[in-house]
Amino acid sequence: MEYLHAFRALLDHFHHLQTKKQKAKALISKL
Repeated sequence: MEYLHAFRALLDHFHHLQTKKQKAKALISKL
């Protein structure tokens, strides 16, 4: 079950990156 935990952590990491990208895009569009 350890690999499942690692997979979930990886998904969380990608989700975090995507929200970061969206925030960056929002900031850029405001400029």
